[in-house]
Amino acid sequence: MERPQKIKNQIFLVLFALVAVVILLDFVLPGHEHIEQIDSVRKTRQQTYNAARNFHYSYGLKTENFYFPVSEKFATTIEEKQSVRFRVSRIFNKVNTYESLESRESGMYSLRLVSGLILPILVLIILTVNYKGRKFGVFTLIIKILLLFDLVYLLY
Repeated sequence: MERPQKIKNQIFLVLFALVAVVILLDFVLPGHEHIEQIDSVRKTRQQTYNAARNFHYSYGLKTENFYFPVSEKFATTIEEKQSVRFRVSRIFNKVNTYESLESRESGMYSLRLVSGLILPILVLIILTVNYKGRKFGVFTLIIKILLLFDLVYLLY
């Protein structure tokens, strides 16, 4: 009776590994390049409950066809009506990198770096170790849940 359960667990490990590979490929492969004019630079106050005054600011760029988050440094060096070049991933349609054509300032949103590169690599390492017989039950469950949340974030 234990054999079918082991096969089912291995199938789920392979499925999660495939999802991680797809997310990683989406980040690594060169995406579609767009050059658009900036319609607006948005500064949004985000309420949080922590020791840092209970708020922080997030920045985003609005172009004709896209809205995407950018770093504070990048947002302060550009202005409306300037041109920006950015690459959009092929599978999940997320902005991977961006660059101002006027100031040559470039960047990558840190959450995109974590969700597209760091988390999938971490998932693949942990699932490989788990597949070879080492059991990290709770840790493997947590990394699977994080991967599912990452997939929902990318699909949204």
